[in-house]
Amino acid sequence: MAQQVPKRASFEDTIKFIEHEVVDLTAIGELFRVNAFVEIYKQPDLYQDSVLTFLKQHHTYQQNVIAACSMIGLPREQYLSLLLSYYDLYNHGYINEELLEDIVVNPADSRYKFISNYNSDKTKQLALLIQKDKRLSKKFKKEMAKIASGKIYKDLKGGGFIPD
Repeated sequence: MAQQVPKRASFEDTIKFIEHEVVDLTAIGELFRVNAFVEIYKQPDLYQDSVLTFLKQHHTYQQNVIAACSMIGLPREQYLSLLLSYYDLYNHGYINEELLEDIVVNPADSRYKFISNYNSDKTKQLALLIQKDKRLSKKFKKEMAKIASGKIYKDLKGGGFIPD
């Protein structure tokens, strides 16, 4: 029988429990087999502030990815605002470029919420901030330019990855 996270566990303890249950994130979909992750995913608005606080602290890379992935259930505008908050965390030195890229282009976002909203003001704002940031890699900037232009969305849609 799978272990259960204690009912009154902190967000930090819950993320550590989830990490213990999935072991690694080779198959990101494994997160959805852990009830504690699904509980956060289904009510992300209750945990949004906790994620930002969590990312400001010292945790493993994998724990940070798990925390960020738990937020993909947020409504579109809230999610896009959260992505801007992740950039603020990067800007203030709380997270590095690798983590920023992995949580902006979130591997658990099967609905491609960020990519499919390439016309959104918030998506364009984030893409522009990243493209202008001299500290970030050319690779990341090119990826953001492709997202902001709609190229990645169109490629995914043309490949059948995004339904009509």
